[in-house]
Amino acid sequence: MEKALLLLEVSPQKTDAVYGKLKGLKDVKMAMKIYGRFDIALLIEVNTTKDIQNFVLSIRKMPGILSTETLISAD
Repeated sequence: MEKALLLLEVSPQKTDAVYGKLKGLKDVKMAMKIYGRFDIALLIEVNTTKDIQNFVLSIRKMPGILSTETLISAD
């Protein structure tokens, strides 16, 4: 299994809606609203690094997501 931490910058008026949608996705193991440069952090667990790419590409299409940063686990 591959793990990644995704940091999301979200439009302020859409943070709650985006958070609600993301925390229910099957690959999301943990979702947090956070303060600082990013607004939401997700821990995902998938089968392959290609699945990480596919996950990120799919959520980037969601209305309200302004930018993402992906940190892939080294273990």
